[in-house]
Amino acid sequence: MKSRETRSSFLTLLVVCAAHFVSHLHLMLLPPVFALMSVHYGVSFVDLGIALTVFNVMSTLTQPTVGRLCDRYGPRGTLIAGLVLGGLSFILVGMTSSYAALLVLMAAAGLANSVYHPADYAILSRLIKAENKGKAFSIHTFSGFIGGAAAPLGMNLAISCWSWQAGVIAGGVIALLVAAAIPLIPDAARATPGAPGANPAAGAPQSVRINGEIVKLTLFFFVMTLATAGINNFAISAFAMGSTLDIVEANLVLTFFLVSMSLGVLAGGILADRVAAHERIAALGFALAGALVALVALVDMSAATLYAVFIVSGFLVGMVMPSRDMMVNRAATPATTGEVFGIVTTGLNAGGMIAPPIFGYLLDKGWPGGIFAVSAAFMILTGIIAIRHRS
Repeated sequence: MKSRETRSSFLTLLVVCAAHFVSHLHLMLLPPVFALMSVHYGVSFVDLGIALTVFNVMSTLTQPTVGRLCDRYGPRGTLIAGLVLGGLSFILVGMTSSYAALLVLMAAAGLANSVYHPADYAILSRLIKAENKGKAFSIHTFSGFIGGAAAPLGMNLAISCWSWQAGVIAGGVIALLVAAAIPLIPDAARATPGAPGANPAAGAPQSVRINGEIVKLTLFFFVMTLATAGINNFAISAFAMGSTLDIVEANLVLTFFLVSMSLGVLAGGILADRVAAHERIAALGFALAGALVALVALVDMSAATLYAVFIVSGFLVGMVMPSRDMMVNRAATPATTGEVFGIVTTGLNAGGMIAPPIFGYLLDKGWPGGIFAVSAAFMILTGIIAIRHRS
């Protein structure tokens, strides 16, 4: 029986992580080719930033409701719907030459994106045992960052062999393949107390009351997104505009940053299990990362030095993520995990909604170094919010 439960938990984690991989893959599919998309659509970087804003507006508006639906009716069907909608949206993005159509498709992709966090965490909360939950959160976050890191590499390959549109279409097809695997997950809605793999504290669905802790966590997620969105979405274009790096080399810098974040997540999972002061981990990680990123804006660095700076800063940011998830999990009950994560992670979407036009404006005004200066300032502010979270 124990062996069967272990296999079921492993399969659940594997499939949920595949879905989270897709989520971050989709988030990072377009930014690596913004320079090419600007020419293709005949629009500015601000216009492309608006497309990301549309994506995040839709996610922000729908995510709390999706979280409530996951808690009440089960997350499996919702997750399948999100993967299918997201996959079809990006397939069509790769086929269109209309900026207006791009905006509509990004709205649909934003609705699809609202599914991942509440559905994933609801499944993990119900079907992963409490003693393994921290590790599960860490691996889940790791899979997402690997998806983000895979995007610039995949788009580099697509550009070299075919076109950026081919890379976007391939990203959509991957989502459809993962959707076909979701039925392998045990029905999380039926994971009642006492069922194999279920959290014994789980009960009937409850309504979430917004309190000060949830509000502070949402603000933390919001500023954290402002801290990382500039690097994730505009660093490649900033490097191409402000240095001797070409688009391939700039993609490599971002890839090192994202891969290092992924490794930092795994280290952070171990740290989060051993250190209960999750807020201090978050504050220290973001303060040090912010100091390093500020140097990029202030100092003319060689390519090798840039690689080193982004590897270390990426590791520090990734190290924070499991502690971040444990902070949110502490604010929820087992029966409200989906909705609490759905509410708090609207901060991610709200930050993603505001950040692209800000950073796009900096590039349009010819200040590529501003991408890193502003990102560093938000990283330090994120650390300050984290350390004051429990006060």
